[in-house]
Amino acid sequence: MAPETTGTINVEALKNIGLEPGPKYQEVKSHDTFEHNGQVYQSKDFRGESKQGPIVAIFGDTKPCSNERVISRDADVMVHEATYIDGEKHLANNYHHSHIEDVFTLIKEANVKRTLITHLSNRYNTEDINEIYQTLIQNEDTPNFNFVKDFDSF
Repeated sequence: MAPETTGTINVEALKNIGLEPGPKYQEVKSHDTFEHNGQVYQSKDFRGESKQGPIVAIFGDTKPCSNERVISRDADVMVHEATYIDGEKHLANNYHHSHIEDVFTLIKEANVKRTLITHLSNRYNTEDINEIYQTLIQNEDTPNFNFVKDFDSF
């Protein structure tokens, strides 16, 4: 489960009780109650709703393990290395590497919303990667993913 971010402070409401911006605002943000001019206030009355942060899972280039499903369950974004992105599944298994089929299985079983696949073998050139990607996305069973390289942004 992703951590929650405390809601935004309602500055106008705090000013209405005579509390001007300053260090006391951190107390309002991080404590259940705060004191001002001898009166105790409930901090929640001066904050917006908490926000759920995104769930992000990151995996290296290793063969599947059972904890992957636990870690990536309902992830908003998963970054997963996969040396092998076509054929050669036996090579991936022999050398304890990830194969794209394993990553796709994980995406489906863990209900991952978006996946970024990186660390592709240098046996694939840019043209190969683009062709493989186009072939994969033609299949309606292919989950939502992108191949990425260093310094790409999303």
